[in-house]
Amino acid sequence: DTQRLHALSTVDAHRGTLTCLALSSCGRLLATASDTGTVIRVHSFPQAQLTHTFRRGSIPATIFSLSFSPGVLQGEHYEHSARLLCAASSTGTVHVWALEAQRGALALPKKPNGTSQLPLLSGERDFASVKLRAPAGTHCIAALRDSCAENRPGQIQHSLYVLTEHGAWYSYRLDPLCSDKCLLQDERRVVLS
Repeated sequence: DTQRLHALSTVDAHRGTLTCLALSSCGRLLATASDTGTVIRVHSFPQAQLTHTFRRGSIPATIFSLSFSPGVLQGEHYEHSARLLCAASSTGTVHVWALEAQRGALALPKKPNGTSQLPLLSGERDFASVKLRAPAGTHCIAALRDSCAENRPGQIQHSLYVLTEHGAWYSYRLDPLCSDKCLLQDERRVVLS
């Protein structure tokens, strides 16, 4: 509450230092990663309740970017937003998770002080990932795009875009119904100055 300078909710995201976060386009979900980079957590607002825990890997890595899918503009509102979440890491891999696929998502009880309890075990693994043609440690950012599929009314098509610090730009098409389907659509060089 900004008028009273009072916290309405507290996100107990990670035990380590928070290094990356993303807010969904609807403003209802917050994704976080710590300096360990092995687990990505998603909290819902305004309750700050932990809804998803995703496993990126067991080897520590720096998470360079997190991004939710934005949804598709239908009239004046975005529909189907935050169905996917992607993370680009220092391992040269971009991971994509389907939020709706995690059945029985974590809905942990609140501690008496109002914060959520962190799970002891990690959650669901990615449904798709891309290994970039770049050395490990290369800084990159990733973003998702949703669009209406051509010739398929009501069907949403998901794309993944990745840009590296060396100017390599990749475009992939994702199929959330088929595991591990990231089809490279385009690869270009971007001059960064």
